[in-house]
Amino acid sequence: MTACLSVSRGRRPVAPPSRTGDADPDPSQRAGIGERLERLLSRWTAARRRLRSPKTDRALLLVAFAVFVVVSVVAYLHLRSAGLRFRWDAVLILLVVGTPAMVAVTTAEFMVLARCVGERFSVRESVRVSLLSSAANLLPVPGAVLVRTRALRQRDTSYTDIGRAVGGVGLALVGVAGLFSGIVIFVANAVLGLAGIVVGGAAVLAATTVLRWQAGRSGQTAPVAGVLVAETALVAVIAFRLWAALAALGYAVRPAQVGVLTAASVAAAAAAVFPAGLGLREVLAGAFSPLISLPVAAGVFTGSVDRLTFFAGLVPITLFLGARRLARGRLPDGMRAGSDGLTRSTGV
Repeated sequence: MTACLSVSRGRRPVAPPSRTGDADPDPSQRAGIGERLERLLSRWTAARRRLRSPKTDRALLLVAFAVFVVVSVVAYLHLRSAGLRFRWDAVLILLVVGTPAMVAVTTAEFMVLARCVGERFSVRESVRVSLLSSAANLLPVPGAVLVRTRALRQRDTSYTDIGRAVGGVGLALVGVAGLFSGIVIFVANAVLGLAGIVVGGAAVLAATTVLRWQAGRSGQTAPVAGVLVAETALVAVIAFRLWAALAALGYAVRPAQVGVLTAASVAAAAAAVFPAGLGLREVLAGAFSPLISLPVAAGVFTGSVDRLTFFAGLVPITLFLGARRLARGRLPDGMRAGSDGLTRSTGV
C-alpha cells in the first residue's frame, strides 16, 4: 500500500511517519538496484543515440569491414606460410549444423525477449525476425537491435520497455558467456578464469534484477529462467561453432581456447560499436589468444572462418524460408529495408 500524504487547506502536504511493516514507499522516492541499473541502461542508450547517425554508422561499417579484411588476410597468409591445411569436414559441419543451430537459438532468444515485454510471437514470425536480424548486421546499422525493435513496435510496445528488455537480455548473454568462459579457462589460466566467473556472475545478477524490476512495474512475471536458458543455448552454439572453426584450421582444440574465443565473440557483439562485432571480434580474439597458448593468427582467422561460413550458410536458409523479399527491399510486417528507413522507423 503506497503511503498517502495528508493534505489540508493552507498547509503543506506532510508525509506520515514510516512504520515497520508498511508496504513499499512511493516509487518516485525509491532508488532500488533495479531502477539504478535501468537508469544506467537508459543513459547509455541516450548517449548512443546522440553520438550515432546513419552517416556515422556507414563510416563505422567501412572501418569495421576494412579491419576485418586486413586482419583476416594477414592471419591467413601467416597460417599458410606455416603450413595451413583446411579440414573441410569441419567447414561442412559449420555450414550444415552450425548455421541452422544459430538461427534456432536466436529465434528462441527473440521469443523470450518478446515475452519480457508481454508479447508472444509464433515460431514462424520469430524465425523471420531472426533471419532479418542476422542479414541486417551486414547493413551500416546495428541490425539485430533495429529489426527486433521494429518487430516489437509493430505490437505497440514502448521504446522504454523494449530498451529495458534488450538491456536485460544482453546482460544475461554477457553473464552466461562470462561464466562459461571463466570455468573452462580456469584450469589453464586461473586469474583469467576467475575474472570471467566474477564478471559473468555480476552480469547475470544485474540481468535478473533488471528483468524482475521491469516486470514488477508492468505487473508481469519476468521470464528470467527462460532468458537464462535461451542465452545458455546461444553461448553453447557460439562455442560449438568456434570449436569447429578452430578444428577446420587443423588444431587440436582445447576447452580454454574455445572459452577465450567465445568471450571475445560475445564481448565484441555486446560492445555494439561495429555491426555484429565485425573486425572487433577478430582483434580481441587475436589479443587474448597468447594467454591460452594459441597463435594470434589462429585466433584471428578462427573468427573469420566462423563469420564467413555463417553468412554462407544463411543464404540458402533465407531463400528456403521465403525471405527473398529482403533482397528486393520489401521486408515483411511493415519493416522497410535500408539503414535510413530502419533508423527513422525505430527512432534509433
